[in-house]
Amino acid sequence: MRPKKQRIRKKSAPSREPGFRRVRIFLGLVLLLLVFPFVGLAVGWPGLSGSLGRWVSAVLVEGLGKGALLVPFAALAWSLHLLDSPIARHLRIPLAGAILFLDLVLLAERMGHQGGGLGQLLDGTLIGLIGPGGAWIVALTGLVVGLAAVCKITLHEIFETVSTLAGWGWELLRTGRRFCVGVVEALTPEDEHPAAAGEMTIVQPAPLASKLPPVPSTPAPSPAFSTPPVPDEPASWEELAGIEDALPLDSAELEDDVPASEDGEAGELEDEELDSREELEEDWPSAPPAADPAPKGPPALKHLEPAGPRGNPRTPPTRQSRVVEEGVMEDPCGQLRLFPGPAPAPAVRYKLPPLTLLDDKPVVIRTRPPEDKSQILLDALESFGVQARLLQIVRGPTVTRYELQPARGVKVNRFTSLTNDMALALASTSVRIEAPIPGKSAIGIEIPNEQNEMVVLKEILNTPVFKKTSGLAMGLGKDQAGYPVLANLQKMPHLLVAGTTGSGKSVCVNCLILSLLYRFTPRQLQLMMVDPKQVELSIYQGIPHLVAFSDAPEGEIIVDPKRAAMALHQVVELMESRYKLFAETKVRNLEEYNLKAAEPLPWFVVIIDELADLMMVASKAVETSICRLAQKARASGIHMILATQRPSADVITGLIKVNIPSRVAFAVSSQVDSRVILDTGGAEHLLGKGDMLFLPVDASDPRRLQGAFLSNEEIQRVVEFWKAQACPENLIQLDVDGAPSLEGLGEDGDDGDDDLCDEALQVVVRRQQASASLLQTELKVGYARARRILNLLEKKGYVGPADGSKPRKILYGGGGE
Repeated sequence: MRPKKQRIRKKSAPSREPGFRRVRIFLGLVLLLLVFPFVGLAVGWPGLSGSLGRWVSAVLVEGLGKGALLVPFAALAWSLHLLDSPIARHLRIPLAGAILFLDLVLLAERMGHQGGGLGQLLDGTLIGLIGPGGAWIVALTGLVVGLAAVCKITLHEIFETVSTLAGWGWELLRTGRRFCVGVVEALTPEDEHPAAAGEMTIVQPAPLASKLPPVPSTPAPSPAFSTPPVPDEPASWEELAGIEDALPLDSAELEDDVPASEDGEAGELEDEELDSREELEEDWPSAPPAADPAPKGPPALKHLEPAGPRGNPRTPPTRQSRVVEEGVMEDPCGQLRLFPGPAPAPAVRYKLPPLTLLDDKPVVIRTRPPEDKSQILLDALESFGVQARLLQIVRGPTVTRYELQPARGVKVNRFTSLTNDMALALASTSVRIEAPIPGKSAIGIEIPNEQNEMVVLKEILNTPVFKKTSGLAMGLGKDQAGYPVLANLQKMPHLLVAGTTGSGKSVCVNCLILSLLYRFTPRQLQLMMVDPKQVELSIYQGIPHLVAFSDAPEGEIIVDPKRAAMALHQVVELMESRYKLFAETKVRNLEEYNLKAAEPLPWFVVIIDELADLMMVASKAVETSICRLAQKARASGIHMILATQRPSADVITGLIKVNIPSRVAFAVSSQVDSRVILDTGGAEHLLGKGDMLFLPVDASDPRRLQGAFLSNEEIQRVVEFWKAQACPENLIQLDVDGAPSLEGLGEDGDDGDDDLCDEALQVVVRRQQASASLLQTELKVGYARARRILNLLEKKGYVGPADGSKPRKILYGGGGE
């Protein structure tokens, strides 16, 4: 018997599909009917969703930032996926949706810090690993990949679509170009069409063509254009000599600025526009004597226009020069210039340096987002019984300012008295309090950032604000909000810069100088630099902007303090001469004079890097000249920039401070030095390295700025650019040799007899003793004046010199015993 085959039946697992499907449908309906509309209402209009909706909106916005707007759409897409909709089959929600969602949050954080906590976490992680550039690459790549995955599009299709669109655009451009060329050709008359392509065209002036001898078997050229025959061999010296003999007039008559008439024939030249015969002979190559004395016909002329300095054809100027009056001409740039002699030479054309000579801002990798210390600050103030409310946080390149509004009844001096306590609570190196903030009912507490942002001069000069500002605008740096700050020297009209060594004073002065060099040519602005230390401004020696001195070559910088005092006196004389010129012309300032005068006057800026050295050698002469210039020189176009690293009262005197209201203070050691510079404290809390307080002439309180940085390599590149150009024809000459000496300027106390000199002599003769304390007691004057009177008596020979502790000898005997 055959055994029966036993059929093995597979036990099927209990089907869970119906229950699982019901759960999916239930969740899909909840997401579609409840979560999607409610969350959308809460995120879009929190005021219409009640307290629960406001709480949901706050949580989502705090955690996701602008990415909270994507949550309702994510709920809608997930509900369609759960409900097994045909639309959802084309959406790869589980992975592609998550990638796209995270990428959009990252982009929101990258573009405007609107990604919330999740965006800051993603952005900080990527920056720490691959830097800002890598973070942008990841964000854009994720966006493309996410959209392609969600929309079920391959990269091949994307590239094919982009290439197709690019081809359509290129064809559209070619069609438009052909259309424009056809319109131009249709509107151009036939007699004005140029010669065929590949042929050489020349201008055949009528005067020259009429004076050339006729050449047989040669067709006459057209009035405007002619196509010369191409010779088989180059022209020989005999042929060139024949051409020269065939010219009965000077070839210099072919000037490049001859206006052509409408019918194509060149107009007649005026007599004053002809060059001399000597210039023609210098430009024309000398030829050996021809063997055949008979003149030959001229060969094919390759060019009939006179060549430039190196043989290049002269380019006709776009704007012809015109004579304003005798000896005064207007150059193609529109500036009036005075050239001596009957044949004026062309003015030097200057080129301003490009911004490519300066370095770009370095990329700073931010390892973590800036820490918010506002709650720590409020807790520290509350522990001392000071109630305040946070209004705003302003993050700048160097410091972060927390703007607080004090509670009712809290005095402002309570905040200023807790400066050191707040620095201790915040673990900060220094804390500066601005109480109150100008224009706001708030108090500003400035705390240094953990990571500083470098400010370079290139980004200041490249801003539209600097390009649109007129006058002597100079770039200083950025304020606490990150906006560029400019200083207009024309409105100041003088500037005082002071700070200790290493605070950024010299870098600031270099930024001011380069700002002027980037805006003005040597014909428009000229400088006088004084550098007693011989190290700070020596790099600028040789630029064409520097004025000339009678005893030094052009482009020289003054390093001798005595010579600087005499040069300042000459600047005062220059100011007085300009005012006399203004009075004769009946104008009030330099701008009005330059509009009327034939020869404009340049701006003049005096830059003194170390004022302390000048005050030590010739304090009275220097102070007198500086004060006279500060009081009167504004309208004459003369301005000053004074810098010192010793801000003491004997250097920055009260007379100088009164006449120079615009000041820049860098980090100093004490509040006393800060008051000497700014008449207020605050500079002692600065951080150094360009951290400054700027007090303009039209402000009552100083502004805190981060100064721009400038390296020596950048300065050297700009200086070399200007050294390659010539000095202007209107260079200012200062006769330092003709200036009075320091004794003539009132130094060493030799400023004439004192009113009490005779009375002091009688006291000395009567008492037979000469000392400053005696004169101070008898004449009831101060010690300084008594000492000066005693020095006058010594110079006149009435008393002898001081001999240590021994009394002075009485040499005058006319009124003695």
